[in-house]
Amino acid sequence: MKYSKTLIVASAVTGAIGIAGISTTAMAATSSSDYPPIVQKLADKFHLNPTDVQQVFKDEQATHDKDRQQKLEDKLTAAVKNGKLTEDQKTKLLAKLDSLKSEFKTENHQDRMANHQKLHDELEAWAKDNGITNLDDVLPTPPAGPHGGMMR
Repeated sequence: MKYSKTLIVASAVTGAIGIAGISTTAMAATSSSDYPPIVQKLADKFHLNPTDVQQVFKDEQATHDKDRQQKLEDKLTAAVKNGKLTEDQKTKLLAKLDSLKSEFKTENHQDRMANHQKLHDELEAWAKDNGITNLDDVLPTPPAGPHGGMMR
């Protein structure tokens, strides 16, 4: 089955946002002194402080987010070097993706999935308005798997 490149791009962005949303949900649970089930299970099984276990998850998520952001910036820098984007388009695209990530952090997983097509359409329209006609060439390929995008 062949997927449209724009759908794959939108899936990549949605996947990234979804991962951020999952960690946000996990962190939100700690604010009410309830830990996510996996944190509590690990703490109970290994006789650990749940706060320490939660911190390990937060640290790992921060590292993952930083690595993902660096890969995105590297890909966009290469696109600028190859003439596929201007430096201004790169800056605007990074800001747009950041705003989408912020917007979706406030939604739960079901809301994000329901708004997948809205995200796709919004990103495509925004890119067209900003002279970016090749999103599939400038954004990183979505990771495969159920939590990271579509399998190809």
